[in-house]
Amino acid sequence: MQNTMSRMLEIIKAESEKSGVKVEVKKRVGNGDAYIPIDDDDVKKADFDLKMRETFERISKLPIEEKAAFALAMRDAGNERFREADYRAALEMYAQSVCGLDGAQIN
Repeated sequence: MQNTMSRMLEIIKAESEKSGVKVEVKKRVGNGDAYIPIDDDDVKKADFDLKMRETFERISKLPIEEKAAFALAMRDAGNERFREADYRAALEMYAQSVCGLDGAQIN
């Protein structure tokens, strides 16, 4: 299972409800002196950033030919999600495709 902020928050929420302790996750804002509660967009961004980092780390170790194949496969998967009007998934696939372009020649 992939590590995600959303999964971590689900676990924290479930465990805190069992214990009766209220847990609230906050983010630092401004010059770092203030904190505000995170929202769904913050969680989605954290999940996306983590997925991109994990994808880049995994793909960076591949030979150039496999990077190119990965990039094309992710582009095609993104096109399919786009045709299905699943634009968020399409964007994630396209972003992952870019991870495979490091030095790869795509036709």
